[in-house]
Amino acid sequence: MRNNRKLMSIFCILTFFALLLTACGSNEKGKTAGTGKAEGAQAKGKDWAKDNKINDTESADELYEKAKKEGKVVVYAKGSKFKDVKTSFEAKYPGIKVEPYKIDRLEIQEKLKREHDAGVHNADLVHTAVEPGLVEGGYIHPYKPSDILEKFYDDYKDAEYPVHYLTVNPIIYNTEAYDKAPISNWWDLTDPEWKGKILLNDPVSDASYSELFVTIVQNADEMAEAYKEKYGKEIELKEKNAGYEFIARFIKNDPVLMSSGEDIIESIGQPGQKNPPIGFASSSKLRHVEQSDLPIEGIFDIKPRISVKSSSVLYIADQAPHPNAAKLLARWAMGEADGKAEGLEPFNLYGSWVPRTDVENPNKIPADALKTWDLDQAFYDKTFPEFRNFWIAKFN
Repeated sequence: MRNNRKLMSIFCILTFFALLLTACGSNEKGKTAGTGKAEGAQAKGKDWAKDNKINDTESADELYEKAKKEGKVVVYAKGSKFKDVKTSFEAKYPGIKVEPYKIDRLEIQEKLKREHDAGVHNADLVHTAVEPGLVEGGYIHPYKPSDILEKFYDDYKDAEYPVHYLTVNPIIYNTEAYDKAPISNWWDLTDPEWKGKILLNDPVSDASYSELFVTIVQNADEMAEAYKEKYGKEIELKEKNAGYEFIARFIKNDPVLMSSGEDIIESIGQPGQKNPPIGFASSSKLRHVEQSDLPIEGIFDIKPRISVKSSSVLYIADQAPHPNAAKLLARWAMGEADGKAEGLEPFNLYGSWVPRTDVENPNKIPADALKTWDLDQAFYDKTFPEFRNFWIAKFN
């Protein structure tokens, strides 16, 4: 009797979900089965982009005349720098107000989808990472003004998602304690001298770190070569490849998980330490060298590569209420055609790279000389669950 009741309960649950799916299908006429996207959403997005000249190159003067009629521009950005851009832009273009909102990258993804699918269009300009899913879904459109992109380094000119600026997650060290970089090979992090002295955010919950480790797994051949270069012999594997082997040995060396990049920087950079830790943090944190006078530096010469390149991109939101103001602000933030617009200054900092040949960058190494990995989003999406389970199993 108990089994019969259990089977009946399961049958009722399955029936309920079947009816629910049927109802959703009838209430959301025009949806494509299994995709969650409105049928023809991409076509509508492309038509809107064409009608609003999102893919055209218009001068700042042309855009200003149109933007004055719109009166404002709403920005969804993963950082806070558009608050600084707001001041210079509003001074340059009176009559247009900038409303910047700092929103976490994952929240930007969710918010754009939810609002767009509900027919609500608040955002005009979106400043976030490379987002192929949002572009393919018709939620955002990369902005590609040709007169600005022609000033980019060759490797960046024809990018599908033009890089506004880029950062990396290098290993950071204390320059007061070490007169030069204390490591030169990723495998150095598995040596006993660094046991319990490596700081990072939890890669299970922080995408920037999980992207790094998953990319190491993807580039296991390079990690094997780096191992041989360090130890003079072929690696003996206990894990499925040299990438996972590195991660296993790295975890065995007791890395310390921190709550934020700011905490990592402060722990590494406190003056007066004789034996300070090293750790991972965004290169953008190197601004603290000047802002807080911390003795820190990133390691930009390490085998096999520095880290994963993290690109920030400017997009125009689909169905943006103020598209011309959005394009005008995007041009301002990119530095305009001559690279002199004040809007670029908050992004052109030590630890961040603007990939323009005509803009002086404060970093010692130019953007086109950074030896980094590119994130393979498809590989990451496929491999992250496996990596997550591997990390949890080894770390606990």
